[in-house]
Amino acid sequence: MDSSIIGTIITSYLTWDEFKKAAGDPLAWDAALSAWAPADGRVVSNSRFNAITQKTNVPDYRGTFLRCNNVIDIGNTAVIPAGQADPDGTRSLNTLQNDNFASHSHSYMAYNLVADGGTGFSGTGFSSNSNAGNGLVNSSAVGGFETRPKNYAVYFYIRIN
Repeated sequence: MDSSIIGTIITSYLTWDEFKKAAGDPLAWDAALSAWAPADGRVVSNSRFNAITQKTNVPDYRGTFLRCNNVIDIGNTAVIPAGQADPDGTRSLNTLQNDNFASHSHSYMAYNLVADGGTGFSGTGFSSNSNAGNGLVNSSAVGGFETRPKNYAVYFYIRIN
């Protein structure tokens, strides 16, 4: 990979201070002089990134997963393998796709058991009373705040000069 290409995004284990030092960038960050910037939305108006893309800020990728766009080369007509295509189609570059949870449901049969047709517990056994709430019931909600794969926290940096 040629890391001299403006707009190249890399992941790193190094913190921003460690990364600047390892990359040989000035420790006092400057959009006009630094080769790299964290992909945190900061202003880079004096950079080659700005000159090429006309964007004054780098993208802010904190807390997100990066997903390859459906189309990279407009002239490429190759079919995207089943299950790999973005269901939202080819999106504009650098657009956020919000959280989503695939549509599904869980159901189970629930029976309201009452004694002898609903007249009380006579001790002779229980029977189902069709007027007392028998039927399909949805389960309670379970889970956390988001749907996500296992992941490790890393830093994203983008080449700006």
